[in-house]
Amino acid sequence: MIKTFYYLLDKLFRKIAFYFNFILLLVTGHILILCLHPKRKEIEEDIERFCKEHKIGEQGSIIFRFVFLMKNKKCFRNLFYYRIRPRNRLLIPFYPADKSLNINSCKAIGTGLVFHHPYCTILNAKSIGKNCTVRHLTTVGNKFENDDYRPTILDNVNIGSGVTIIGDITIGNNCVIGAGAVVVKSIEDNCVVGGNPARVLRRIEPNEVGNDK
Repeated sequence: MIKTFYYLLDKLFRKIAFYFNFILLLVTGHILILCLHPKRKEIEEDIERFCKEHKIGEQGSIIFRFVFLMKNKKCFRNLFYYRIRPRNRLLIPFYPADKSLNINSCKAIGTGLVFHHPYCTILNAKSIGKNCTVRHLTTVGNKFENDDYRPTILDNVNIGSGVTIIGDITIGNNCVIGAGAVVVKSIEDNCVVGGNPARVLRRIEPNEVGNDK
């Protein structure tokens, strides 16, 4: 009986918190920008993959899931604000981004980028492709001060924790970068790499591409 009471109470508080955040996001203009922004399709693809990777209910409307992510996933805010810049300046104070995650230096980011607890992560790439995954303590950046010496990351790249990717190199499609790897040379498509310096550990077979890595 007591467990049931606490369960119902918790459910009630969660609903109240959700609708409070819905109203706040509506009043502050977040939802309006989501609905009217030219990059709405890109943002929706980000939402769908974030929900899938974090096992959040995928049945609700885009706005329902957007509110949930803005409330519960601070790192999602970074990606949303990246998409809508420079219109993000007035919105950030209401729902601050994760200060330990820096993606603003990336020239281009494909849809479906997902973060898993991205503490102390800096992404300074020429471009990042579609459906990539990044974890904590990851650094992607310049070998020299020249911006041309930045990495290019292609589609479906899965990056483990503590990874460093430096220089004018290309990480191929469907690659997996093992935790703690230091990558200073280009990697071909469909490779699993690891170590310092990183080396190819094995090739990914065609039937593995598209599966969870």
